[in-house]
Amino acid sequence: MSNDTLVLLHTIFRHGERAPDKSHQYPNDPYINHDFAPYGSGQLTNVGKKSMYDLGEHMRNIYDDYLGDQYMPQYVNAYATDSSRTKASLQLFLASLYPPKGDNIWHENLNWQPIPYTVYESKDDNLLGNLVAKPEFLSSYAKNFEAGEGRKFFETHHEVLEYIRKHSGAKIKYTRDIWLMLGLLVTEKQFGLTLPEWTKAVFPDKMIELALLEYKMQTATKELMRFNIGRLVEKILKDTKAKIDKQSQCKIHVYSAHDFNVAHFLMYFGVMYPHFPNYAACAILEVHQIDNKYGFKLKYRPLKTAEFGYLTFPNGSQFLELEKFEKMVEKLLQ
Repeated sequence: MSNDTLVLLHTIFRHGERAPDKSHQYPNDPYINHDFAPYGSGQLTNVGKKSMYDLGEHMRNIYDDYLGDQYMPQYVNAYATDSSRTKASLQLFLASLYPPKGDNIWHENLNWQPIPYTVYESKDDNLLGNLVAKPEFLSSYAKNFEAGEGRKFFETHHEVLEYIRKHSGAKIKYTRDIWLMLGLLVTEKQFGLTLPEWTKAVFPDKMIELALLEYKMQTATKELMRFNIGRLVEKILKDTKAKIDKQSQCKIHVYSAHDFNVAHFLMYFGVMYPHFPNYAACAILEVHQIDNKYGFKLKYRPLKTAEFGYLTFPNGSQFLELEKFEKMVEKLLQ
């Protein structure tokens, strides 16, 4: 019988439900002047706040013995993108992951303790990245889109794209534009707003069909994949080795990000399937020591109502050896 020990957790999730984002609106959007009160443009709604708090509680229930009762700064390494909704999501997640216990209780009426995290300004964030803020990514993306599958895809779906352009007033040059518009319409509907009549012909099914290609376009070349996920997997490798070598006491590395970050993570490991990671979607990369072998197991839930399940790597196993992962990282960064 194998001796299996959990060594470390790397967790990446999408933020919670949010209000519509004004930066994603199209020219003919009837809600162009809406202030999306009481939350504000792109901010977490109360539903989104609860989703992220619940995720932290769920993680606590799964890994309670491993995490331990007492929070110490060296146990948690947390990052968020430079976005209000990911920062707020991370705060909520950490609040329920490590509620104060014993000597950590500092206020009798507040079951919360401050846990620090790191944010890089969008233009400087090479770890989680903001696709909008990176001209070099957009240039490479556009070049590949025009030369490859993207342009052919647009030619195939010319009629429906023209319909959307006509009614929305948007230019729609790339699948990225459809992807952002789809996300906007989803949030407007969730916010209780009535969508324009023209959307009934294309939303959600046809727009989902068009937008699903976007994740592939974002990672279609080695250069694009390296840009989107390279520094993150490099950090995961470094942090894993540090824990194995007893140079780190960290128990969990947390990354609060966006749907595309989660999608890129799954694509890198070869376990992505056609879907959009929903609000509070979460991937957990577990570091295990099985007998004398170190490696990874990957848990995932695509939406908050789903249970976590282990994914099977392309090698046909649910265990990816550390040496194989190290070679994957080296190959990507070459």
